[in-house]
Amino acid sequence: EELVQKTMEKHGLNPSQCVMIGDRESDRQAALKNGVAYVACAYGHGDADEHRDAIRVVQSPKDLLFLI
Repeated sequence: EELVQKTMEKHGLNPSQCVMIGDRESDRQAALKNGVAYVACAYGHGDADEHRDAIRVVQSPKDLLFLI
């Protein structure tokens, strides 16, 4: 979660300008604690329980292209 905060500070971004993409509970927590939207990757190491609070769950890396 600290990495997300430091990255936003370094680049002068606010949470509404960011999206956290991840597959683990730690990714979800980092997004939530920093007020950043979270996109969950179903193809990663996490399980469905770690996808809660996600604005979207993607099934493959190709699916991420539609979010850009």
